[in-house]
Amino acid sequence: MNKKTFLFLTFFFILTFSVSWAAKDINITPTPQNLVYKNYDVEIKKDWSLVVGKDDEEIFSLARYLVEKLLNRFDLSMGIQRGLSTQIGKSIVLKLLSEQLKELGEQGYILEVFEDHILITANKPVGIFYGIQTLLQLTKTRLGKIIVPAVNIIDFPKTKFRGVHINAANLENLKPEIDAMSELKMNVAIIENWAFFNLDKDDNKEKLVDIFDYARERFIEPIPHLNSFSYAGPVLSKDPYAAEGIWIKDEHFKFVNGEAVAIKPTEHTLVNVIRCEDSSIIVTSLDKTKTYKEGVDYKIIEGDISYPFSLNNRPAKIIRFNSGNIRDGDEVLVSYDYVERKTAPWATWTTPYCPSSERTYKIMLNALEDVITALNPKYISIGHDEILGLNRDSRCKKRNLTNAELLADEINRLNDLVKSIDPKIRLLMWDDMINPWHNGGNENLQVQFGGIPGKTSDAVDLIPSDMIIMIWWYDANDRLNKMRNSPDFFESKGFDYLVAGYKDKKNIKNWTELIKNKEKCLGIITTTWDGWDKNIEGIKFTAEMEWH
Repeated sequence: MNKKTFLFLTFFFILTFSVSWAAKDINITPTPQNLVYKNYDVEIKKDWSLVVGKDDEEIFSLARYLVEKLLNRFDLSMGIQRGLSTQIGKSIVLKLLSEQLKELGEQGYILEVFEDHILITANKPVGIFYGIQTLLQLTKTRLGKIIVPAVNIIDFPKTKFRGVHINAANLENLKPEIDAMSELKMNVAIIENWAFFNLDKDDNKEKLVDIFDYARERFIEPIPHLNSFSYAGPVLSKDPYAAEGIWIKDEHFKFVNGEAVAIKPTEHTLVNVIRCEDSSIIVTSLDKTKTYKEGVDYKIIEGDISYPFSLNNRPAKIIRFNSGNIRDGDEVLVSYDYVERKTAPWATWTTPYCPSSERTYKIMLNALEDVITALNPKYISIGHDEILGLNRDSRCKKRNLTNAELLADEINRLNDLVKSIDPKIRLLMWDDMINPWHNGGNENLQVQFGGIPGKTSDAVDLIPSDMIIMIWWYDANDRLNKMRNSPDFFESKGFDYLVAGYKDKKNIKNWTELIKNKEKCLGIITTTWDGWDKNIEGIKFTAEMEWH
């Protein structure tokens, strides 16, 4: 097909599309850009075959995929013939175009159903794959016959990235979910799982390598999501001392029977105390003229500390030495970092890690090295949404950085770690902490969680511009004007970005309207915060919207 023919067909399809579509009950998700029904159906019989080019191994693999699907769904066994010829009757032909059609792009395809054969052509193998998905949706069983409506379709996506953020992904269920995405012509799966921090345990590495290969065979780019900063459970379960503590300065104690007893005890007194090389308990005299020495004046009986940091953990104790400089009855001031979830009790995942502790980056580096070496990702998602507890422990306070500077420094550290391993990888992060129309613009957000005042949105000017920002808002009511303002804001800062919806179809539709003709918008994703099964309709609707 030459370019003139293509343009003529496109014009013809546009003129006849609405009439042709109504003429036949054809349901394809996402809806093709252009479709004409020719008012008859074609029966595929057992004497049909699949035909591919003689030396085209990638298309041959796609033919095998189609053969398997036809066998499983319709009990139709079909052979594959290598080598195209002029005699193509009773066959399904998969063929790359010898002359590229710019209008199709890399992911578009042409599907033509004739009386005695079906032809799927495309510029690239991914287009052939999407044509196969459309053919499989068209194919039905009727009165014991395998029927395909005779159609001409020219189809292509209008967004580059189309996908799902799979929350708490179950590795055992991922392949069926990837299949569902591929049938909807989605091409990005952001996979969130703690296993990325534990590739050396059990068979995590083998499972994830297999899953990533499986996704890529279906033209879905799997993006590992490594929980960090805000939802730091995978880090803190390995090292609780990497948690962002809360600095308690000069709590008043009195030594009674050799043990320090708080004058006004609280539920967190000496509970979940961080005791490591960069944070410990400091005991001074009331007038602050003397700092007592551990091991000389007193000893610490360690308490319990472990993720997710219950305040019911056994507290630490401070016991004086008779040979030291503290006497029974002496009053002292005690300063220390302790860990507490300041959010809702059920939100156990909301404890952040400390961006000023090398313990944090040791774990993150190990995880990033393992993931990059084993899975060879093009992108890595680092999360960073809803950081609720920032710049509040002694390790952060002593650096004297603003909230925005501290956040930017941590993002840059992660970016540098990734680039040191593979400079081609790009990081993705949620936008809300660097967005002035969301959490980043809230001057007092951190105060309620033990931190200091200060917006974090200024960090947007301090981080690498090659990061991909994921702008999320899940309500059709844009009460903060975030949806309206964010695309232009991040465009003005030079960032590529995605937008993210969740469940609400009006919200998802609004996003698609807002990003039309936006130069830096890469596409749309949907999220599955309460599980895949509860979001199937939202996923299907997103697939429809993002294709167009």
